[in-house]
Amino acid sequence: MKESSQASKIDLLQMINRKRKEMIRIASIRGFKNKETVKQSKELDDLINMYQRHMLQSKSS
Repeated sequence: MKESSQASKIDLLQMINRKRKEMIRIASIRGFKNKETVKQSKELDDLINMYQRHMLQSKSS
């Protein structure tokens, strides 16, 4: 059980890092207030929230 939990933790961290890089790339081209940058930021927030929920669940198991 811990292996699959660890794998999804790693997957989420990789997704977070990719989304962060994409958001920074878009912000550097279009600006921080651009709607695409804001969209990327919200998606990054969602991924971070998923990771935090995952970590809380794994601690309580």
